[in-house]
Amino acid sequence: MRPISISELPGDFDFSVTKESPIGLRPIGLWKSATKKRHQLPFLGGPQSFRDIEIFLKIGESLAVIEVDYENAIRWADTVGGGEIFRSALSALTKKRSAFVGLNSTKPNIMGIINVTPDSFYAGSRFDPTDAVDKAYRMIEDGADIIDIGGESSRPGSNPTPQGQEIDRVLPVIEKLKGCGVPLSIDTRRSAVMREAISAGVTIVNDVTALSDEGTIPVLRDNPHVSVVLMHAQGVPRTMQNNPRYYHVTYEVLCFLLRQVVKCQVAGIERTRIAVDPGFGFGKNVEQNVQMLRGLAMLHCTGCNVLVGVSRKSFLGAIINETEPEERLSASLAASLFALSQGAQIHRVHDVKQIRQAFAINDRVNLWLN
Repeated sequence: MRPISISELPGDFDFSVTKESPIGLRPIGLWKSATKKRHQLPFLGGPQSFRDIEIFLKIGESLAVIEVDYENAIRWADTVGGGEIFRSALSALTKKRSAFVGLNSTKPNIMGIINVTPDSFYAGSRFDPTDAVDKAYRMIEDGADIIDIGGESSRPGSNPTPQGQEIDRVLPVIEKLKGCGVPLSIDTRRSAVMREAISAGVTIVNDVTALSDEGTIPVLRDNPHVSVVLMHAQGVPRTMQNNPRYYHVTYEVLCFLLRQVVKCQVAGIERTRIAVDPGFGFGKNVEQNVQMLRGLAMLHCTGCNVLVGVSRKSFLGAIINETEPEERLSASLAASLFALSQGAQIHRVHDVKQIRQAFAINDRVNLWLN
């Protein structure tokens, strides 16, 4: 695909449709340099920059994907009467993100996974309450910035856990980790579990349904000190991998997440309290997951911090022909490093020490290159 001129862009595009079908923008050829390049825009206010973008436009029932340099794109938008809307969308890719739960968003932040469940897909993340607390403290020593605690498995094929059982699993862990020095997150989709966990000391709600379930948005509205991760999932865990379909997975995920962000804002939940997660492995086949990872930078159009959870997931195993999660560490590191290059600010992982080391090498090499 080649960058096109302003004359080749749709001359009759109606920007009013973007209220329902927002513009998607993906920076192409992200460049990292210590010096500002001419005609380049800063990516998320940092050292990376770009000039060319892919524009995703919903035209009727079709999705147009157009590659163009941003200067011609702005001129086109001005010509067809959508300059202000386009500039606002573009600014989401260029502005530095605010801190998330007090964490600096200009560096990668690591969320360590603690599952107090007997049926998580990876044996290395299944803990009873006592072992969960010990593992969490080891993760913090290894460099975890957040500890994410879950009491219900959401792996493909899993069945729901009774609400009372979920609460009984997570509360003892939260209570013992309160005051551990890093923010605590509750991985749940239920409003009752959210309220109990917040009372016990968590400051992040990590919801695989993106606050779609009844009663969840009021929990965040009523607790202004708590932030939220909105994750995309197609279907429910028990059946979500049964032939998931999209016309363009990255754009559809962006549209869903933007709708949920707007619902939160209408309820009084500021954008600075929101992170978004594309939901790798949640209602997406191998190729859809790969496409999502490749197009990840588009999710910065939400204006929120982006969280990525690819750790030891099955789509990585399919690519490297490893059926067991225990053999997917190297693939997880590679995927996380690519996500980092696309601006992901938060990385949800099982292997805190190893990912911290990989990020340290990446940072040093990039510093040397500059």
